[in-house]
Amino acid sequence: NSRIFSCVEGAAQVATRAFASLDSSVKSMELQVSSITASLTACGEEQQRQAMELKQLGHQVARLETSGASQVQLQGHLQGQLQDVHQLIH
Repeated sequence: NSRIFSCVEGAAQVATRAFASLDSSVKSMELQVSSITASLTACGEEQQRQAMELKQLGHQVARLETSGASQVQLQGHLQGQLQDVHQLIH
């Protein structure tokens, strides 16, 4: 009986250590998953921020293009007026 008890007690100790080790592994994996999730979240936020910056840059480029087109029109108009003035002088 004492050998059976000793054997069962040894098996229980091995099982306890195995469960403790498993629990430790699970906690380690949970930390890794948490870290990966945080990294992915940060990456997603960074991508959203960059997308907003690109959108703003696109709007600025569009405004510059509109402004440039207006300046070209104005320049053409002023050149036309300048030619009219030259014709009036001569």
